[in-house]
Amino acid sequence: MANFGTWLHTRRKGRLIGKDADGRCYYESTGPARKGGGMERPERWVIYHKGEDASAVPAEWWGWLHHTLDAPIAQAERKPWQLPHQPT
Repeated sequence: MANFGTWLHTRRKGRLIGKDADGRCYYESTGPARKGGGMERPERWVIYHKGEDASAVPAEWWGWLHHTLDAPIAQAERKPWQLPHQPT
């Protein structure tokens, strides 16, 4: 659950990319890309449910949040042997 400042920043500068199976919303900045690690890339963030921590982010979205993937992994691409995500 976002506080007022995060909510305002998200409304003004965020573009909704998608939601995971539990309803967490993932955003990307619409403004100019920030320079990080020698590369210009957009800021990305997630709005957690109340009481959650970073371990709640499933693997499908973790790679996207950390700029490892250009898009989140589709649920259909999961292998049959992979278990559903369990936060720690």
